Amino acid sequence: MKKASKFKCPKCGFGFFVSEPNRYDILEFIRGDFDVINSEYIEADFKIFCRDCGSEIDENESIKQGKIVLKHPVRKSGFFK
Repeated sequence: MKKASKFKCPKCGFGFFVSEPNRYDILEFIRGDFDVINSEYIEADFKIFCRDCGSEIDENESIKQGKIVLKHPVRKSGFFK
């Protein structure tokens, strides 16, 4: 049995994470290809997800506890939504 790491997703064990897109790139088509001229952020905060299984990471709780912590779904009317 593989030992779980506090630096990997607790659900699937993957060690890479992605953020929800919160910026857009300004592109210019130069010499037959797109070049990024500038990147602008559209939101102050962002969400982090496991790149493999898509579980949402609780950024604040992860920093507080010093390990990866999943964000739990909010329960509404007896069902997860």
